[in-house]
Amino acid sequence: MHYIRNSVLMLVLGLLLILIQGTVLMAFLPAYLVPNMVVSLVVFLAFYENTAFGAVLAFLLGLQMDAYSGQLLLVGPTAGAYVAVFGLIASLSQRIFVDSAIAVFVVTFIAGVASTIIYTILVYEFNKQGVSLIPLAIPGAFLTACVTPFLFRILRFLFVRKSAGLGSRSRGLAAL
Repeated sequence: MHYIRNSVLMLVLGLLLILIQGTVLMAFLPAYLVPNMVVSLVVFLAFYENTAFGAVLAFLLGLQMDAYSGQLLLVGPTAGAYVAVFGLIASLSQRIFVDSAIAVFVVTFIAGVASTIIYTILVYEFNKQGVSLIPLAIPGAFLTACVTPFLFRILRFLFVRKSAGLGSRSRGLAAL
């Protein structure tokens, strides 16, 4: 029961973050300075739900981003980029000290840049001008990395039980 509740809560939180970054933050910041907080969720999933179900959640979060973008012909590139980033981080997640804000910052920065590069590669066939946007990914990834340690505290409060102990990262949402 908790597994389904936490999964639905993660997807609803993803929608809420998409709305915040797509409406509220876009009203005050240029598009290249808006942090992609859904990447933060994907990084969190890679650390705390590094299973096949975590990859499915990352894919669904990517589909939400694709649907929100309004490009109905290109549904899936963000989902593919998030799954690739999820796989990369999940494969390294047991070797990274997640309680360090610096480690979370660095991993999220790399994830933000990597997801932009992968997305650009996936849509290159349809949008050749997208390659020129890769340098603009750096400020957005930096701001995403700055926001993520604070977002991780909220996500840990919502999804990680205190009684789970040191091995709680490897148990995933099912143990939460």
